[in-house]
Amino acid sequence: MPDKHKNSNKIMDKNGRIGGKLSLIDLLAMLLLVALIAGGIWRFTAPAAQINPGDVTVQYTLRVAQARDFVVRYYQVGLPVFDRLTNLYIGTITDVRTAPRYAHEVLPDGTVVSAPQPGMVVIYIDIIAEGRETHNAVFVGGTREINVGGSVLMRSKYVDVATTVSTIEIIR
Repeated sequence: MPDKHKNSNKIMDKNGRIGGKLSLIDLLAMLLLVALIAGGIWRFTAPAAQINPGDVTVQYTLRVAQARDFVVRYYQVGLPVFDRLTNLYIGTITDVRTAPRYAHEVLPDGTVVSAPQPGMVVIYIDIIAEGRETHNAVFVGGTREINVGGSVLMRSKYVDVATTVSTIEIIR
């Protein structure tokens, strides 16, 4: 009795090989390898997306929330400022202001008052930099994104401090 299913699948033989020479799993492995090689070539030879600094001038204020009053002298006008994590130049100090640092204290009767902390200040550092404004972000130093409320780990010649961005102004 002839086997009528013997020739029904002419592309793949009984061992799962295509045309009797190449298995389906081998073919899938080769396709995956070719896709990985092509992806690697594209990834490392494609031009990188770059953010060109200098489209706009950005003036922003960094706030040091808790500092000793004697360290204010280390924040000098004209001093270049860098991002501690990326080591990118992120501007030059244009002004330094201080305000008293207040803390909440509980009085013996249970009321809470805001009282100045002796020897402590809040420092506001104005910085100007060349930057770039996109539809959803402001960049300084090429690729350092800044936003109001965001933190910047600032480094200069004399200080290395965590700050918060309190204002950003774009100067065209």
